[in-house]
Amino acid sequence: MASKNQHLWQAEHNEEFVKSIEPLESGKFIDWEVTGLFYAGIHYIEAFLVTKKLESSSHEQRLSNMNSAGLTDDKFQNSYDCLYDWARKTRYKCISIQEYQFKLIRQFYNTIKNYILKELP
Repeated sequence: MASKNQHLWQAEHNEEFVKSIEPLESGKFIDWEVTGLFYAGIHYIEAFLVTKKLESSSHEQRLSNMNSAGLTDDKFQNSYDCLYDWARKTRYKCISIQEYQFKLIRQFYNTIKNYILKELP
């Protein structure tokens, strides 16, 4: 099981990756930008879950663990669901997104990150 600090490091690492990709205007790697934010968000969540002695091996198990750990705030849950959906759309359905949509996706990510950082022991 990875530690809280290892998950936090990986989340920051994924954030750095997103920042290093070509500017959004090109749209060249938008799927990877969204995917990078999604996985950064997952590592923030896993950093919290590990403090509750929970570990996730799938997205389904993560949802169950989030509920068990009390991560049930409506705004947090909605942000997770939306970020998950956008990551799947850009990866598997080849959906291109506009800059305003990416800003919204980033807001979902920031909601997750800020909520977890506030809740972490």
